[in-house]
Amino acid sequence: MSPRIGIDKIAVEIPLATGMGDPVSFLSQVKNTLMGRWATKATTRHLSTGSVITWQFLKTSWSIRLELNPSRFVDPDGYSLASPISTVRVIEEVIREYMFESDAAVPLFAVNEEGDIDVENWSEDWPNMLRISRLDTTVDFQIDSDEFNFEYYKEVRPKYAKGVQITYGKDGRAETWNGIYSSKDGFVQMYDKSAQIKKTNPAALPSGRVTRFEYRLERKWLARTHIHTLHDVNQVKFENALRVGWEASKAGSTVNNPNDWEQSVHNSDLSHIEKLELINYLRSGDIEKKVETVDEKGFDWTKLSKRAGISLAKPLNHQWQRAMYLDLNSQSLVFI
Repeated sequence: MSPRIGIDKIAVEIPLATGMGDPVSFLSQVKNTLMGRWATKATTRHLSTGSVITWQFLKTSWSIRLELNPSRFVDPDGYSLASPISTVRVIEEVIREYMFESDAAVPLFAVNEEGDIDVENWSEDWPNMLRISRLDTTVDFQIDSDEFNFEYYKEVRPKYAKGVQITYGKDGRAETWNGIYSSKDGFVQMYDKSAQIKKTNPAALPSGRVTRFEYRLERKWLARTHIHTLHDVNQVKFENALRVGWEASKAGSTVNNPNDWEQSVHNSDLSHIEKLELINYLRSGDIEKKVETVDEKGFDWTKLSKRAGISLAKPLNHQWQRAMYLDLNSQSLVFI
């Protein structure tokens, strides 16, 4: 699997042995501060990697929900992504590091048949005992062309989304594109990872421009992609889930600069005045609804448009010199 494909965030539910310990006491332990009896969540920062870890006590299922970004454990100072195999390894390491400092919250798989705690010899199928409640599949695209712009995705609405949203940086450049949903389950977004790194960790800034795609799976989409437990977080099921999200997002759609037609006019053999007049005419409204072909100055819009390579029979934003799309297989921008 490509190193540009991996997991950005994961949440698992760890079943606890009943009748042992005090989960609220465990939250106080990881938070390093005394928490009230009704406390259910604690956030801590991993000492060696600086990664944020969120713990939550789920009383109804008597389990601990663990949420983290495995990629920050794999590459604390960079932006590399964790593979499914390394993600399982990170989960195991975090459980061993935090949950066995005391008997406050003992994982069920660490209790043997005699009812004794065995922190070394876990049940062989322990990954099957950890239910997945969140999985963020992620792809990084190396884009070295300045022609790519999230604004080109204004008309690309992901499947199941109510609409799209584009956010801009201080320099006015579009930095994020995402679907608008009623819940986070199935949420898709693309954003300028290089711009984010520049703000948060300039020392790790990549040489080229990196655009990141993320697809978030929770209850419904985890079930549809047959990912139920940590055992299911393998390369085959992960890549299938990623492709399901990619297809639903329509992020691989062919897009183009909607103002490309202006460049066609500028590149034509029209005179300077003819170019300015034609651009102003075309900008003035929906060309498909225009009825006049010659104005009072004697400009014949039909002939001028034809000489500039512009058709008055179709929308201007569909008339481009070249289009582009993001290719999932190569993780690159392809021009057509």
